[in-house]
Amino acid sequence: MEIKSQLPTEDQINSVISLYSSGQIEGAINAVEILIQDNPCEAKLQNISGICYAAVGNLDKAVLCYMEALKIEPNYVEALNNLGITFHNLGQLDEAVKKYKQVITIKPDYAEALNNLGITLMDLDHLEEAVKSFEKALAIKPNYSTAFNNLNIALKELGQPDSAIKSYNRIIDINPNIAEAHNNLGNALSNIGHLEDAIKSYDKALAINPDFSQAHNNRGFTRQEIDQQGPPLNKWIGESTEKQKIEELIKLVRPIKTNHNLIRVGGDTDGGYLIPNDIENISACFSPGVSDNANFENDLTKKGIKCFLADYSVEKPPNINALFDFEKKYLSDINNEMNMTLENWVKLKAPNQYDFILQMDIEGSEYPVITSVSDEILDKFRILVIEFHGLDSLFDRRKFNSIELCFKKILKNFEVVHIHPNNCCKPSICNGIIIPPYMEFTFLRKDRITTKSNSIIFPHKFDRPNIASFNDFSLPKCWF
Repeated sequence: MEIKSQLPTEDQINSVISLYSSGQIEGAINAVEILIQDNPCEAKLQNISGICYAAVGNLDKAVLCYMEALKIEPNYVEALNNLGITFHNLGQLDEAVKKYKQVITIKPDYAEALNNLGITLMDLDHLEEAVKSFEKALAIKPNYSTAFNNLNIALKELGQPDSAIKSYNRIIDINPNIAEAHNNLGNALSNIGHLEDAIKSYDKALAINPDFSQAHNNRGFTRQEIDQQGPPLNKWIGESTEKQKIEELIKLVRPIKTNHNLIRVGGDTDGGYLIPNDIENISACFSPGVSDNANFENDLTKKGIKCFLADYSVEKPPNINALFDFEKKYLSDINNEMNMTLENWVKLKAPNQYDFILQMDIEGSEYPVITSVSDEILDKFRILVIEFHGLDSLFDRRKFNSIELCFKKILKNFEVVHIHPNNCCKPSICNGIIIPPYMEFTFLRKDRITTKSNSIIFPHKFDRPNIASFNDFSLPKCWF
């Protein structure tokens, strides 16, 4: 008599997903492999196994898992999409395209696969095909901000930034009652300076959906921009920094393209950052200023990277993770019950280790933290991701020197590889120089760089707005 295996329960599958989500990837792999032994013909388990192996960088094993899932269930679109992503990460772009097209043949309304196809086509320099793929994704899912951002990047690379407007008009022609499409058309119009037309588009979105908060916010943001138009804002008149000094500093921090492509870690919202794809053998991440967002750190733990977190303003990290180590202290330039220095933190937690990531968003304290740390400790970090606050203070001669000192200290042994302005507030302008007050800088230690060239395309295809409901803006041209 043939004995049939019992299908895994929803609780068993959820327990694997919970291990994965908490950063316990090896535990998730062990758990799913046990389930597969009992249920070798369960495609969902093979797909989950592939996701886990991909998270620890074992892409070849991930491919085998996805293929096994597809042997069991040939039309399993999630496994096909994941296989396409993995082929892309392996550099097998033509294979990735084939898999995404298979997904779309089976499920034509799979917006994520259309977006992934567009990204791969961009990497193959098939920009016009990529545009069409992003447009199809947006016709299916008009509020798909990632596809909208990718569409704008593809059109800019084609030299057609105005074409985003035509794309959204085509979507509206198909279905004029999609509030999100009118909202995104407003964003596209705003991006090229057609602010009054943008207001009209937001009004149409709100006529369809009066409770559409993003359209309300974008309309208010654009109205504020219209109200503020006029002569450039001359800040700190009488005490302004000499224009030449600001220009010289900006020239020093212009981003370069290196032998390491940029990847996004931490998801598509605030708390996600672009870093070089040079994280193999990273010892740990030090991350002060946790607050309620640990998406960046969670992603790193999925690669097996331990994360040291610190923040006096919260009692604990926002989620439980076996690879988190939390200190209830602010990072500062002094040591006491509430504060600790970067020097002491590193010596306490990883005194004999090297090659760290520093991810720091500490509301202006970044300047004294950097200037007070020794070169010996700073150089232990391979990658720095720092949100600098109050950069418009570069216009103020009283504050310029402290900001310049901080950057020059970092630049002794690091290069800037990416800059992303936070869209929480508008840039400031003085003497023709535009400075966003808050910007995220990514640095890579110089010994990790073997080739470099000027990085001239902004925004990067993986950039995302910090506040999704606000209009985004690109890095001003003077910064690259």
